[in-house]
Amino acid sequence: MLSNTRLASVGGFELRLHHLLIAGILASAFTVSFLIRAQPLEFGYELNEFDPFYNYRATQYLVDNGLEAYGDWHDYMSWYPNGRDVSSSSQQMLHYTAAGLYYVFGGGSTVYDFIIPLPAIFGALTAIVMFALVRVIAGTTAGLFAAMFFAVSVPVMVRGSIGWFKSEPLGLLFGLLAFYMLLSALKGGGGGGRTAAAVAAARMVAGGVLLTLGVSAWGGIQFMLLPLAVFLLVLPLVRRDGNVFLAWAVPAFAASFLLSLLAFERPGPGFAMGLGLILVGAPAAYVAASSLLQRFSLRLFKHPARLLDSLSFLLAVLAAGVAAVAAAFVSGSIGLSERYTFALNPFLRSVNPLADSVAEHAATSTPQLFFFMSILMVFAGIGAWLLVSNRDRIRSYRLPLSPDMVAFALVFGILGVYVSSAFIRLALYSSIAVIVLASVGLAVLAAAALRPTVRTKRHVRGMPLAGKAAFVAAIVGLLMVPTLVPVQGNWIDSLRAPPTILNGGTNFGAVFDDWPDTLEWLRTQTPEGSMVAAWWDYGYWITAMGNRTSFVDNATMDVNAIR
Repeated sequence: MLSNTRLASVGGFELRLHHLLIAGILASAFTVSFLIRAQPLEFGYELNEFDPFYNYRATQYLVDNGLEAYGDWHDYMSWYPNGRDVSSSSQQMLHYTAAGLYYVFGGGSTVYDFIIPLPAIFGALTAIVMFALVRVIAGTTAGLFAAMFFAVSVPVMVRGSIGWFKSEPLGLLFGLLAFYMLLSALKGGGGGGRTAAAVAAARMVAGGVLLTLGVSAWGGIQFMLLPLAVFLLVLPLVRRDGNVFLAWAVPAFAASFLLSLLAFERPGPGFAMGLGLILVGAPAAYVAASSLLQRFSLRLFKHPARLLDSLSFLLAVLAAGVAAVAAAFVSGSIGLSERYTFALNPFLRSVNPLADSVAEHAATSTPQLFFFMSILMVFAGIGAWLLVSNRDRIRSYRLPLSPDMVAFALVFGILGVYVSSAFIRLALYSSIAVIVLASVGLAVLAAAALRPTVRTKRHVRGMPLAGKAAFVAAIVGLLMVPTLVPVQGNWIDSLRAPPTILNGGTNFGAVFDDWPDTLEWLRTQTPEGSMVAAWWDYGYWITAMGNRTSFVDNATMDVNAIR
């Protein structure tokens, strides 16, 4: 679909016109993503929301005192009188990354000023990663669609605007990059010789480490492990090539993930030996056993029907294992916090009033869902329908849709929507899932509509030029609608709001200095060592900017302390 005209050659690399087009679209995706996320700067250069002030305070402590002091820090200014063990209860990788970047690029700026643009930069970079991920699944055209959709996705941008120094932007960057490493290794390492196998091994190990960094940066990345587990369980059934590549590659990914988890207090060894082992380690072992069994069966029976027979016992064992794990979750033998329990089972709702008081724990309403997804839902439905078509139809799309990539897109798409139904905070998962499926759907439609026109004696194959122009105009128009309509309530304008500390946590667009002045008064006019009782949202502001101890803060960690 993209022009293959050669422009220049440098060594063995040939620069072609489509390379410039791809680079231009990706640059546009990065720029658009950053500019939309930067809209709060119109009102003031401040951190946004509440948690970022805690993360700023922790990063400042790390910069000032070093890694060892950070690891030993018990913060008694939070949740008085019990305090908080910082390294075991924080998104460590967020603090490590920000501090490391500050050491390299901070210059003469303060830590506070330096970290404000980081979330927008992380989010804009993730648009490029989204391109790479979807490109592996369904080709370059689908990847470019995905990058542009990600750049304007409301659930992703709302939780990654400038000043939003929280866990989601960096966690998504690491998590999606880990999935790209996994899929690219699966796609390129099955039969390309020793060099390809070595590259695939490096990508598998890197993918496992990146997944650990993602989980450490944002606990919500743990929800990515659910579609990962299901995909690994499906993988041997859709990739029956008799190659032993899967037998060592997928365990390498799992081993690097589980081992690197041990380097972090959170989620740490307990998670590695619990949910990590169940959702990644066990499926990887299943993939290895199935791959070796396939190799044995093909050599012995030389017939695919016998291959399926030989897998029946292993599938029965798998079903028993899934039933046992499900029973352990239901009985409470495997402990999960309420937010994860209710995400896995959206029909349950929290009975904890403290947790329920968090706005982001509300369920996603139908109007919100339609606003977030808009026209992308239509194209996602088309993409899902096309992916479940028969194999001959999939081949006719002329996209690199191998069976394992089709399985990943469907599993990730369906489960991404499912886990986001419990909390509005997790709507970014449904957004990413819909983006993947919509990008595939649009790429297929574009491939069919824009294929070259061939004239024969009997008929004309392919759409005429006028029809192609009408198709492009219709698609562009449909995709532009949610970015323009309604006025002051579209995808772009939804991020045009003041930082929370400048409007007092209200929904008004006005800016006032009540809270900055109040926090300055606390810091300068109250006795040192004073303790402040306030609604728990504002605890992080009180400790980070007011430099005073708070009875409660924005972390729902010590419920008994306020009962």
